[in-house]
Amino acid sequence: MTNLVTNSSKIMTQKSGYMEFGIFLDKTQSDIQNLLSQIHYAHRAYEELPQSLPMIVDLLDKEIIASSIFSTTSIEGTALESEEEVEKVLALPPQELKTVEQKASVNMREAYNYARKVPQEPGFELTEEHIKRIHALVTKDIPHKYNTPGYYRDNPRDVPIYVGHERVGGKYRPPKTLQDIEVLMRGFIEWVNDGIGVEDPLLVAPIVHLYFELIHPFWDGNGRVGRVLEAMILKAGNYRHAPFLMAKYYRSHIEEYFSLFNQCRKAMEKKDPTAHYPFLKFFLEGFLASVEETKSRVISLVRIMASRDYFARLRQNKKINQRQHTILLELLDRGAVSRKELELQPWHSALYRDHTSMTRFRDLSKLLQASLLYEKDGKLAVFFLP
Repeated sequence: MTNLVTNSSKIMTQKSGYMEFGIFLDKTQSDIQNLLSQIHYAHRAYEELPQSLPMIVDLLDKEIIASSIFSTTSIEGTALESEEEVEKVLALPPQELKTVEQKASVNMREAYNYARKVPQEPGFELTEEHIKRIHALVTKDIPHKYNTPGYYRDNPRDVPIYVGHERVGGKYRPPKTLQDIEVLMRGFIEWVNDGIGVEDPLLVAPIVHLYFELIHPFWDGNGRVGRVLEAMILKAGNYRHAPFLMAKYYRSHIEEYFSLFNQCRKAMEKKDPTAHYPFLKFFLEGFLASVEETKSRVISLVRIMASRDYFARLRQNKKINQRQHTILLELLDRGAVSRKELELQPWHSALYRDHTSMTRFRDLSKLLQASLLYEKDGKLAVFFLP
């Protein structure tokens, strides 16, 4: 059994005992090593895809950030109704943001943008200013009795704070005085920076998230800030998109996410040398799924772009007419629909306003005969280019 971090650190506080920072794991654990190998292989395959094309980058960034915002605010109970609603809100001018949910979503966009930008700085190291800035962005204009954006908490004697829930592993009382929080955060940041560039970011990032939640330095927004910090460490390790999908994974496994925090905390209290194994395994499984998801999405976007170009050439060479070209592009974006659903679309009605039903039938039949469309289980869909 071994501590993976060369310079583990034990920090003593005045009123909250001590906290030992390190990655507690048996590094010979075969499933951890297998997951790390699978992620490295999948990420190399991802990097070989044309994911740096501007159009793909823009689309992927937009989709992933909307998904991350919806997921991370859902975990905290400040979410909008859907990812589509998030995209609409992100397009609003600031003066039109009215609800807490709208403001929380825009705040998360700014925090994620910050987390993507900062690690690109030469010689990046995490600082307290980074963490406080993220917190200020996350909690801006969000009402809370005690929270001040960008400032650590200092509990009054009569205002205790508890983290967690009995249903998912129990409650935990984090350090409560400002002095103890400041001491722990300084030690925490020093430990993080000792690990950056030395240890695999896939091991450092989730444990940074775990320790940050244990310190719980702010009155509000700790979960959101912790997930941004995790993404920032991964971004510094040259993982581009998958870090920002982890909030989606956590949301879809939310009870396991919370219970594993408590399981690791209790194991650390018992000085278990493999205390971090359960959460690390959980994280690595999620990160592998996130890399595979981004890889699949890039492949899909490349195929969409190639199909668009192909349909444009067919139209230019008069192999299809303008109505057929429009149908192909619309179904390319919308996915499979039934014939009835197709006919009810406003854009489709406008296409055939001055044409007969026979023209409509003929256009569709020719697309099917040319294998540009196919029909399965009553649904029409576009044939993607291989």
